[in-house]
Amino acid sequence: VVLNGSASVRGNTATGYGGGGIHGGHGSVTQNRSASISGNAGAQNGGGYLGGGVLTMNGNSAIRNNTAEVGGGIMSGGDIVMNANSTVTGNTATVNTGGIDHRDGTRTGVGFPTTVETT
Repeated sequence: VVLNGSASVRGNTATGYGGGGIHGGHGSVTQNRSASISGNAGAQNGGGYLGGGVLTMNGNSAIRNNTAEVGGGIMSGGDIVMNANSTVTGNTATVNTGGIDHRDGTRTGVGFPTTVETT
């Protein structure tokens, strides 16, 4: 999945395992140039994004204002690459880890600062 420009994934709800915005499985998800994943809800895991592949955030992209029991913004079992002012902010978890719940893989980035807030 590739989100470009002002593309957004918003206002969705997952009633099962999770991935309210995007359930990426083991595939790659890339956000480019201000794309956003916002206002989504996962019943259990990953309100904004749930996946085991590579999540890449480029050029002012954002994952914000999502909710889930665990990993309100992101729940990942794969690699996370955050570049050039990407943000994970305003996400909420009712049990654990509002911003990023990162279980496996690596987390890297270039062109910081990036912002990660957890509630």
